[in-house]
Amino acid sequence: MPVIKRKAVYVYLSFLAICCSINFANAEAPAMAQPVAQTGALFLYSVNAFDSSIASFRVDENNSGKLIHNGHWPTDQFPTAVITHPSSRFLYVASKVSDEIDIYQINSRSGRLKLLQGKSVSAGRAPHLFAMAPSGDYLYVALRSGGIAVFTVNNNDGTLTPVPGSPFLAEKRTRSVVVHPGGQFVYASNAHSNSISAYRVNSKTGALIPLPNAPFAAGDKAPMGKFMDPMLDMPSAAGAMPYYVAIDPTGKFLYVTNWNSASVSAFRIDINTGQLSPVNGSPFSSGFNPYVVVVHPSGRYVYVSGYTPNVISGYSIESTSGALTSISNSPYETHGNFPIAIQFDKEGKVAYVSNYKSNNISIFDIDLQTGALSFTDLIQTRSGPRDLSLVAGTNLVAGASQAAGTKKTTDDYPYLYAINSDTDMLMAYKKSPITEKWNKVASVRTGKNPSAIAIHPLSNVVYVANKTSNNISSFQLNTKTQQFMSVKGSPYSVNKSPSAITFDTNGRFLYITNQGSNKMSVFEVNTDSGMLIQTNSTHFSTGPEPLTITIDPSDRYAYVLNTGDNSISLFRYRTADSPLIDNLSRVGGVFQTGDKPVSLTVDSSGRFLYVANKNTKNISAYLVDVQSGFLQSLKGAPFNVQGSPVSLITHPRKSYLYVLNRDPNNIVIYKIDKIKGELQQVQSLLSTVESPTKLEIDTKGNILYLFSRAPGLLQSYAIDKETGRLNPSITGATKIDASEIAIGFSALR
Repeated sequence: MPVIKRKAVYVYLSFLAICCSINFANAEAPAMAQPVAQTGALFLYSVNAFDSSIASFRVDENNSGKLIHNGHWPTDQFPTAVITHPSSRFLYVASKVSDEIDIYQINSRSGRLKLLQGKSVSAGRAPHLFAMAPSGDYLYVALRSGGIAVFTVNNNDGTLTPVPGSPFLAEKRTRSVVVHPGGQFVYASNAHSNSISAYRVNSKTGALIPLPNAPFAAGDKAPMGKFMDPMLDMPSAAGAMPYYVAIDPTGKFLYVTNWNSASVSAFRIDINTGQLSPVNGSPFSSGFNPYVVVVHPSGRYVYVSGYTPNVISGYSIESTSGALTSISNSPYETHGNFPIAIQFDKEGKVAYVSNYKSNNISIFDIDLQTGALSFTDLIQTRSGPRDLSLVAGTNLVAGASQAAGTKKTTDDYPYLYAINSDTDMLMAYKKSPITEKWNKVASVRTGKNPSAIAIHPLSNVVYVANKTSNNISSFQLNTKTQQFMSVKGSPYSVNKSPSAITFDTNGRFLYITNQGSNKMSVFEVNTDSGMLIQTNSTHFSTGPEPLTITIDPSDRYAYVLNTGDNSISLFRYRTADSPLIDNLSRVGGVFQTGDKPVSLTVDSSGRFLYVANKNTKNISAYLVDVQSGFLQSLKGAPFNVQGSPVSLITHPRKSYLYVLNRDPNNIVIYKIDKIKGELQQVQSLLSTVESPTKLEIDTKGNILYLFSRAPGLLQSYAIDKETGRLNPSITGATKIDASEIAIGFSALR
């Protein structure tokens, strides 16, 4: 299996590669806006210091700005900065501990990363922030040791070569570096010298030549103790402490945050000489602890993060003078802790803010006429998010013809996998683009009494848990011949009576609950062959009679639902490159539900968990603690429902919860409050299928499927993208001879 440098609820709704092979392919943080022109999909990357990882998100194609979890990768210890090449082909990550820059290749269709082994370079001491020349020919690194490292970039393979003379001297505690839009000047902030270093770029060699009169004084003197949150490394004689610099798109103005004087300094740039001169009225008040500063792609607005007050302040730029005026209703609450980086989407309509201490990303809509921000969402990520970078990819294969307005093809439809516990069979169905009906295309025998099924998120490999034979069968579907092929080594032994099976987002680890032995089995997945490999600690104790398992979207926590004592067991990851194997039940990580819990799910933001309780006819609802994964019951919970709930599922991209009930047979749709997690009913729809068993939603959130085991029927409903409401398919239900199902789309998300 490839080695990274240095280092179910049935969650069956996974992406399936329709026509691909089995290969899967103290707080300080940089944060510079990188306007991106979209050519297809958009991906946002976050480097996370506390668990040394990169998290990837897909930006919702419907232009809502919603982020969809797209996997994560380990990095060197304590990454501080991330930036993408203008070609959208390469991503660079700097480590504060190893002093190295790692280079990753970006899959432009999936957004997934591949570390370029052996291509890492030494950045210099304590790399802190990146900047890229507009041409992509040079990469600049601010070094906290007091300097700027410069590298030439090979545009073919992304490799870096130090420019002769690098690193170039700056002053004390260089925090931030920025390149003039014309590429001819470079500026850097020096926190402990209260200055801005300025250079001309040698157009032939890339070397930095200090400008006359540089460095330039920034900020003003401020006494210690006057401000709320002094930095740990702040000298006793510290002045303004300029932190981060930004330049407007026209190249006329430069702005720098002054941490210790609660202000933003503004300078006019001489576009011929690069010289800086203070803007009249500078510095401008910013509120306590201003951290990062960014200029909107339109050049009309400036945004500053307030590190301690947890706000974003907005300012309009006077186009002639460069002076700043506070935007109406500014500052804006982030609903996170310690905002540390800001990134814009391709058109400047959405702002993303990483919150360092609450492990999440705030999302704001931007009014392009006024610059005002409107909070829209909050999504959990890995631990200690610092820098952000956005990149444009290419269009997807699946669904592309629909987007272009052309005739639908078979590639626009998912596969459906079904198991039959009576006949011990696994079956594959394909949806007809003409009749919208499901047609069986392949079948194969499994082990005895198959009870659960999961699709690998990055391949056409299916894993089946066999309850009576106590093993896992795995098969690859050849989509050309429409035949199943057994994966080498299958079946794999597990504990007694496996009841549920699921993957992490990356598809690197497989988790199985075993109802007969009160254990959770964990396997590593060989991403080249699909084979399962036992981990060092394969089996972990759960509560009595574990029924199902779910993993939060950021892969930090796993929750096991135990029917024997109506409880939830909590497990968490140890590192970014390990399975979820730390059992927290010994330290209070067990949480009570209602009577006879049958289904659980975590919402797409990763902040709320919901449980369907069949006998008490209600929904338990919890807030997920951002640091520990512990569950806290929400205000008003449990929430009563219309009938006895048997299945529930959250929308993969919107804040909606769908609950399937019996007595009466109905589906109830709830809107989830994005801040509080509380539920508000928006629709109740009678089921057209008797004895409903389970709900599934396709990965794009367009269709909800209702499955009934007893009559073996599958009913589909179109989901309204704005309201979450359901409209039944006019084609009616399809006969599916199965006891369990799973839906899969293309892995090229």
